[in-house]
Amino acid sequence: MHEPIAGTCDVTTASLAASASPRTITATYPAAASFATSSGTVSQSVAKAATTTTLTRLPATASLTYGTSVVYTVTVTSPTGTPAGTVSVSDGGTAVGSCTLAAGSCTVSTSSLAVGTSRNVTATYATTTNFLASAGTNAIAITKLTPTMTVSSSANPAGNGRPVTFTATLSTGTETGTVTITAATTGDPGTPVLTDTCTLSAGRCSISPATLSPEPHVVTASYPGDTNHETTSGTLTQEFRVSSDTTLAVNPTSSTVGTAVTFTATVTTGDGIYAVGNATFRYGTTTIASCALGTDGTCSIVSSALPAGTQSLTA
Repeated sequence: MHEPIAGTCDVTTASLAASASPRTITATYPAAASFATSSGTVSQSVAKAATTTTLTRLPATASLTYGTSVVYTVTVTSPTGTPAGTVSVSDGGTAVGSCTLAAGSCTVSTSSLAVGTSRNVTATYATTTNFLASAGTNAIAITKLTPTMTVSSSANPAGNGRPVTFTATLSTGTETGTVTITAATTGDPGTPVLTDTCTLSAGRCSISPATLSPEPHVVTASYPGDTNHETTSGTLTQEFRVSSDTTLAVNPTSSTVGTAVTFTATVTTGDGIYAVGNATFRYGTTTIASCALGTDGTCSIVSSALPAGTQSLTA
């Protein structure tokens, strides 16, 4: 009788997948000169490998202003290999973005983190065939942004008696809510003669007020803020240009060269109020003289400077 002859060898691998675990491992011995072929099996359980997810960001300062662009870097590691797959990033349950791992890391950029004194942004790695899920957090404080308010007018200066549209524009375009617009004369800025509100759309809104009196007004747009923006305001000085009507009288209307002629100008505003200032008299492009308007809106000059011929006279 022959004693049994045994031959052994070892095979080491780290590539067994966790899918369909337990797995059946088969060793097969091929036929040799003096030995017949044979095989054997063993059942091997393969568990998914644990992972660790870390989350870092730039800028790394503890507090940022709302709307600041932030770049998050996600790194997923495992003691048994380099995880692949997808990572999702969220801010208090609100999705921020997702990325696909490359060599164990990926990045997500956002500028929409909500205002809060202590927000925990979370990166979650989803389980894959061979790796378990894991998550990592990064704390950050987001403070409100103070926007810049600009107030504009559809016409400045505006003609007397013409309505003016005032527009309030906030700098980021993401502000929500309403804006209150007031107007007061520069002589009494504490007593508004106009108060109105408008609802923001893309950070701007407008009002078309009733006609303001023809004197300078300080127009103020005030924004009370919202969840992500601080209160702010802006001002504009609205000017008015009063319309006028000028009539010219000449006496005599026909004269000879060298004869003294009286020119009289009368200037009234659109409201029938006499204007103040100076009136200038010309024939063609040549200036004859000027005079100061009186309280009745008129003034006169006497001149013998008209040349011969039919002249076009203006005041």
